[in-house]
Amino acid sequence: MMFAPRIKRHPPRANHTLQKVTKITLMKRSEFLTLSAAVGAAMLTLSGIFAAPAAAQSMPRPPSVPLITHDPYFSVWSAADTLSGEDTRHWTGTTQPVNSLIHVDGKTYRLMGKGTSTVPALEQTRLEVLPTRTIYTFAGAGV
Repeated sequence: MMFAPRIKRHPPRANHTLQKVTKITLMKRSEFLTLSAAVGAAMLTLSGIFAAPAAAQSMPRPPSVPLITHDPYFSVWSAADTLSGEDTRHWTGTTQPVNSLIHVDGKTYRLMGKGTSTVPALEQTRLEVLPTRTIYTFAGAGV
């Protein structure tokens, strides 16, 4: 005859443990809400302080602006502050000059490149670099 060992089982104390866990969880949740409200208020305050000077500043210019990007072996970039500031280049630094001239009311102006520096450059007023295109804005010559 075999005897099985007797296992003494205690009744579970689920209510006591559940109440304790719930109390701790609620306390942490209230601290989290207080902390998140404080952080949110601080962010709103800081955004109000720094928003005015940031709006007055222009967008930062990238080190080189993409003009033609077919693949890594064939791409043309402008590294100058203005499109007519210097000749365009490959990303390796090799000069790949691309020039652009415009004729307005009988006068010729240079939009891109330095190759024809005897022709005056039209004033560049804006540069916008987007993920799939680059937009230059020019003004002058009554345009």
